[in-house]
Amino acid sequence: MTRATLLMMALGMSAMTARTAAADGHPADFLLHNETGFQIHMLHISEANDEKWGDDLLSGDPIDNHEKQLVKFHGDASACVWDIRIEDSTGHAWTVEDLNLCTIHKVKFFTKDKKVVFTKE
Repeated sequence: MTRATLLMMALGMSAMTARTAAADGHPADFLLHNETGFQIHMLHISEANDEKWGDDLLSGDPIDNHEKQLVKFHGDASACVWDIRIEDSTGHAWTVEDLNLCTIHKVKFFTKDKKVVFTKE
């Protein structure tokens, strides 16, 4: 499978603005919102069912707690279903599989009952 080239841009924006930005860009652009209580040190995305993760999209620039970042896709506009993997500073990782990012414009990670969970809009 081919991978889209991904570009991370840090933005402090509302969900409505993120939806507008996604509508103007690639159909799979989305806003990642960190409410985990810790920094997200690594972010990997791959097309669903791909055996390999892409490069760390944060490149040493972690997403702080309460921070939002817009993930912008470039390339094949037909690719919509993706897996997302986040990691903390100790290497603990959490994965969300099979997200149709062409219909989801916001993914929020947060902690509930000592577990990292997510919501999508």
